[in-house]
This record gives sequence, C-alpha cells and structure tokens, in this order.
Amino acid sequence: MTTERLKIYSIRYLVDFIQKANLQNRRINILTAAGLIEGKVIIVNEYSEGDFPDFINGMLGVYEKDYDIDDPFMDDQRNAFITMENATLIQGPTKTRLKFMIIYLDEIIGVSLSEKE
Repeated sequence: MTTERLKIYSIRYLVDFIQKANLQNRRINILTAAGLIEGKVIIVNEYSEGDFPDFINGMLGVYEKDYDIDDPFMDDQRNAFITMENATLIQGPTKTRLKFMIIYLDEIIGVSLSEKE
C-alpha cells in the first residue's frame, strides 16, 4: 500500500472512530509524543461560529490566498489536523486542561475510546 493510500485510509478510519465516539457519547483518546489527549472532537467548517472556529477558518483563509482553491495542497491543509474541545493533555501525573486544541494527524501514534467521566 502506498503512503498516500495509507494516509487516506487512516483518515477515513479516524473519522469512523470519531463518529462512533460521538454516537456512543464517549470520549476519544489520542496518544501523541506529547502525551495522552482526551476530549471531544469538533467539526469546524466555514459556518462554525466562535473564536476558535474563526481562528481555524482564518488560518485556512491564509492558505487560500496563497494557493488556488482547487490546488491539492488545500485539501491537504483541510485534512491535516483535527480539532478538540475541552481537551485534557496527560503527561505522567500532570494534567493540563485546554478549552480547544489542534492535533496534526502526523503527530498521532494511537487512538482509543473511553467512557465519559
């Protein structure tokens, strides 16, 4: 399997996993080199409102100014990260609570589900 096909498969699998978490009202856990991250994955699109969605849409807007909207690079940027709300970063005994967080897909080591506390 090529690296690109594996990347597409991984993104689809992650989306299915997120949908399962939302349907079952469970939290998603993402393991990265920085630690374990627990939280709720949120979908941000051009219709989302609030400071964090405005930041995400502004970031993508900068790319859109530099690249043609049909450029494959834009698809890579839109699919390069996931956004989380009410996230907790766990590093050993230390827990850091974050209102919002961006996790780039190439930083993910593993994914699991847990019961909500």
